Amino acid sequence: MLLAWRAVRACRTRVLKITGVYDPGTIINPAALTGQIEGGAVMGPGYALTEEYVHPDTDSFGKYPPPRIKDVPEIESIFLETPRDKGPFGATGIGEIGIVGVAPAVCNAIFDACGARVRSRPATPGKILAALASDRAGRNAG
Repeated sequence: MLLAWRAVRACRTRVLKITGVYDPGTIINPAALTGQIEGGAVMGPGYALTEEYVHPDTDSFGKYPPPRIKDVPEIESIFLETPRDKGPFGATGIGEIGIVGVAPAVCNAIFDACGARVRSRPATPGKILAALASDRAGRNAG
């Protein structure tokens, strides 16, 4: 999974494009496959960057900000078709595979861009700044 992203002041991030390559076996229903994959890809940046439930504090969507339509990045889905020996007509289940790689890819993109290794989601500006400070402290101590 490849992500294009941009860092702005105060360690805020925005995912600009998600490119994913998927192998669902034989594609039986292309529209359903695309909808499932792109739906997961739309959810991924929110899961990676903003969504955090803290009981009992999270009692409204105002405190649990899901992605809005303006947050949806460009999505490019590439499908390979390798028929499976098991499964109907050579197909396989795809479930939530569209969301699985997004959060790790976002965190790796942040690391590639600024050197901050965020190890828990969401990768908030505060966590990015803390990771940068921790990395600097480690380098200065060594």
